[in-house]
Amino acid sequence: MTGAPDPEPIIENGVLIGHEGDLFLAGGRHEVLRFMRGARLSPRAVQTLHDNIVRRQVMAARHNARFLQIVAPEKYVVYPENFPIPDPGFMAQAYLEAGHDDILYPVDLLRRPRQGRSYWQTDTHWTPMGLVAMAERIAQEAGIPSATIEAVASDLVARLTVEGNFIGDLGRKLSPPRSEPKKVLPRHPGIVVHENGIGHDFTHPVNDGRLILVESPRAISDRILLIFGDSYLFHGLDILSRFFRRILFTRTRFFHEEMVEAARPHLVVSQMAERYMASVVSELASEELV
Repeated sequence: MTGAPDPEPIIENGVLIGHEGDLFLAGGRHEVLRFMRGARLSPRAVQTLHDNIVRRQVMAARHNARFLQIVAPEKYVVYPENFPIPDPGFMAQAYLEAGHDDILYPVDLLRRPRQGRSYWQTDTHWTPMGLVAMAERIAQEAGIPSATIEAVASDLVARLTVEGNFIGDLGRKLSPPRSEPKKVLPRHPGIVVHENGIGHDFTHPVNDGRLILVESPRAISDRILLIFGDSYLFHGLDILSRFFRRILFTRTRFFHEEMVEAARPHLVVSQMAERYMASVVSELASEELV
């Protein structure tokens, strides 16, 4: 005798409805749902990503910079208890099982933030608490003293407030839209931000090429941080400015050695959302691998 099959998850406009108010991305061109149900990255895609990371490490070292590759986990990997598909697969699984230890896939870190949740319920991105946790980890990688990092992070989280409601990128896809309390950290005073003019809204999403320079004279260190990343770390620039004197952020999937040479950073962070692993492009070729 076998038990009844698990019911099909409820999906509305590309949003999978989870437990306890959690919404999860199931649509989009990255085929997240296919990997949830057991699909795996091809060996070729895994090898291409590994080759890219090794190449990035070499280029960073050539300019006396440390290098860190971050893969931002999909929310359901961090909150499996709220996900209605039992034992789901995940994109990073094939990469990790190949034995590569050259990425930071911070599932455990994001399961235990200092206070509250690390991901919004109605959004795919990190909350202020999740961003603080990631900023601490990045600051550690840059060699900033642990006691100094701890003092700044504890003070930040202690001043967390709730201001109105937040409708995330998933919540706005539903009808009616779904919201949650908006948790806010104090802004870092005295920073100067320069941008190249490529803006963002939900009608015209950020394209590759957005460039932001953050000057932070009140930072706790003189370190320089260069980020090749996406919206996950873009939302954390204000928090990171407490730790780094200068931050150069560019929205890109690739590593640009000429920017490392120009910025002369202490640390280079390359960051990608886990769902982008579904489409890996060699930095030495234009062929797309899926």
